[in-house]
Amino acid sequence: MLQLRMSSMGGCDRALVYEALQVEGEPRTKESELTLALGKVMEPVILKAQGYEVEDPQIELVLPVGNYQIVGHPEGRCGRLLLEVKTMADYAWKQATKELVINYYPQYGAQNGCYFAAWGCCDASRFILFNKNTSKIVEQDFNYQEIMQHARRAVRQAKRVFKYAEWGELPEKPEGLKKWQCQAKYCKYHLCPHNEGNLAFVMKETESTRRRAA
Repeated sequence: MLQLRMSSMGGCDRALVYEALQVEGEPRTKESELTLALGKVMEPVILKAQGYEVEDPQIELVLPVGNYQIVGHPEGRCGRLLLEVKTMADYAWKQATKELVINYYPQYGAQNGCYFAAWGCCDASRFILFNKNTSKIVEQDFNYQEIMQHARRAVRQAKRVFKYAEWGELPEKPEGLKKWQCQAKYCKYHLCPHNEGNLAFVMKETESTRRRAA
């Protein structure tokens, strides 16, 4: 079954098609692996420091999209409040706290929206934004309507991506991507043809692609 990760939603359609087809990209850099690992270690520490009694941490959630699915593991919830921790470098933290984090980083809104829709037991979401340079914390709350807007947008993206994956095709070069999003530190498919690379596209045999080839 084709599937996507909730933490990938809201990003590049092309990278998501590669992910859905389980194309093996470049391994993450050591620095990226360490950054991700440290973030995971810090999340429960930050939640405890903020006084949250977290329920169902890292529960597996599945959001069906037609015959396929999006899967993820949220930090947890406190009552009917969905909790989302983001550990950020100083510049990113300042940008995210200057305005609403899910507007500055729409990928975060898509990820959280998928958690929210799949879980179905929360009324609102709270982002806990931790500055890795200064240890300052800012919290931002979002209501049901705000988060569900991002959830619906993520589901539309998933439907689009799954269709490309069924057809064994790639979408056109995404518009609006920032240069850093195509760097090895942030995308394991950074060698895709749209980034002047030579990453091979592996077509997965599906009933749809067989019909189109007939």
